[in-house]
Amino acid sequence: MTDEEVLDALALDTAELAELAEWCPLALWRAWHREGVEDFLGTPRKRTSQRAVLRDLGPQYTVVVGGNRSGKTEIGRALLVAHALGSDHPAVVCFCAVNDVDPATIPRGPATVWAYAITASDSIRYHRHDVKRLLPRDGSTHWWALEGKDEARVRIDCPGYTEQAEIVFKSVGIHVEEARQKAQGAKIRLGWHDELQPEEVVDEVGVRTWDLQGRQIFTLTPVKGIGWMRRRFLLATDWTSTRVHHLHTEDNPYLPREVIDRELRGDRRRALIRLHGEDVPAEGLVFPAFARSTHVARPYEIPRAWPRFRAIDFGTRNPFCCLWGALAPSGQLVIYREHYQAEWTLRQHSDAIHQIEGRKRDGVRWVPTETSERIEQTWADPEDAQSMLALRREYDVYAVPADKAIHAGIDAVAERLAPDVEGRPGLVIFDCCPRTIEEFGAYVWATRTYESRDAPDLPRKIGDHAMDALRYLCHGVRRYG
Repeated sequence: MTDEEVLDALALDTAELAELAEWCPLALWRAWHREGVEDFLGTPRKRTSQRAVLRDLGPQYTVVVGGNRSGKTEIGRALLVAHALGSDHPAVVCFCAVNDVDPATIPRGPATVWAYAITASDSIRYHRHDVKRLLPRDGSTHWWALEGKDEARVRIDCPGYTEQAEIVFKSVGIHVEEARQKAQGAKIRLGWHDELQPEEVVDEVGVRTWDLQGRQIFTLTPVKGIGWMRRRFLLATDWTSTRVHHLHTEDNPYLPREVIDRELRGDRRRALIRLHGEDVPAEGLVFPAFARSTHVARPYEIPRAWPRFRAIDFGTRNPFCCLWGALAPSGQLVIYREHYQAEWTLRQHSDAIHQIEGRKRDGVRWVPTETSERIEQTWADPEDAQSMLALRREYDVYAVPADKAIHAGIDAVAERLAPDVEGRPGLVIFDCCPRTIEEFGAYVWATRTYESRDAPDLPRKIGDHAMDALRYLCHGVRRYG
C-alpha cells in the first residue's frame, strides 16, 4: 500500500497517521508484495510476496522458506506480536487493515507466544530488539532480561483486558533435552521457530498450543539443508493444517538490486540457496536446471481438451508412483497429480487411480462417467510384466511398456526443464505433487564409492520412484503420436 492508500484504509489524516506510527509501529508495518515475472537467473517465474504469507496462514503450521534478507524473519516478528496482542488490539486492527488480512485468522485478546532462536546471542541480535521496535511505546510494556543469556520476556498491557500479552524469547543451543523440558507446562497461542530447530522441541511446543488452538510458524534459509522438515512439512499431504510459502531475496523491494547481482549472480547453486531458499545438494544433481521458483506452480483447472497421460513406477514395499501429465497447446507438459504410496496391493493402487479420475465401480469393474478423465496413454515399468498384465486384465488400467533407456529419459526431462525462446519452461509441476518436487533435490549421479565402479554414469537408486515415472512420461510424450 502507498501512504495515501493507508490513510484511506484507516480513515486517518496525516497527523493522526504519524501519531499512530509513533505509538505502535506494528500498526503501520506493511508487508511487501511483488507482481509480474522476472528472474535474476534469466528464466521467468512468479514473484513472491510477504502479504501472501499473512493472508494464508496454516491452522497449525506455516512454513516460510526463503533466501537471506528475503523478509521471512520480519514476517515471523510481526505475526509474533500480532498473535500476542490479539486481533482486537488497536494496533493489530490497523495491521490487518493495512495488509488486507482477515482479522479472524488471529484470535482476539492477549495471550502468551514464544519465539525460538538457535542461540541466546541470535535471540538478542535478531529477535528481542527488533520485536521491541514493533511494540507500543506508551509505557504499557514491561521487560525482563532483555540482554540476558537465558530466557527473556516482555509483558504488554492491553486495552480492555486485565490479562497481559506475553512474549517469551527462548533458544535451544546444544541442550535439546533441556530446551524440550522447558517447553512443558504452558499454554501458548503461537510458537515461532527461526531457522531449523530440533523436531523434539517443535513437538513439545506443539502440545503447548493445543488448549488455545494455536499454531506454529517456521522461518528458515536451508543453508545446511531443511532436515526433518522436508519429511514433515514439504512432503505433507494434509494441506488442511499446513501452509508452505517461499520468499525470494530479489523480490524484497528494500534491497538494492546491484548488491544481489554483485554478490551471488555468478554461482547458481549458491544463489538458489541464498536467494531462493531452495534445498539443493552440494553437487551431482541429475537435473541442476530444476528450480522450484521456475518449475513449480499452484494448481489450476486443466482444460478437458488437453491430452492427458499417466506413467507408473511399480513398488510394493517400496513406493508405487503414478504421475499424471497434461500437454498444453504450447507444448508445455504439466504434471498435475501424483499417487505415491508404499505397502499397498496392486488392487488398492488401481482403485485409487480410478477413483481419482472420477470413475464409478459397477460390480467388479470400473466404468467411466460423464466427468471422468480420458487418458490418452499410460506408460509403465516394463520390468514388472506381471503387474502390467494384472493392471490390464484385472483392474482396467491399460498401460504399455515404458522405454527404460535411462539416459534417453533423462534427456527428455532435461529438454523440458529448459526454457523456450520466450523463456517458458517445457515442464511444470503442480505443488500438490510434493514427492515429485522433493525427488528433484535428491536425484543425483552415482559415484564409484557409492554404488559400483561399473555404473558411475547412472543416477543413484535411492528415492527415485517419481523420477523414474517422470522419465517414462517425458520420454513417452516426446514419442507419442
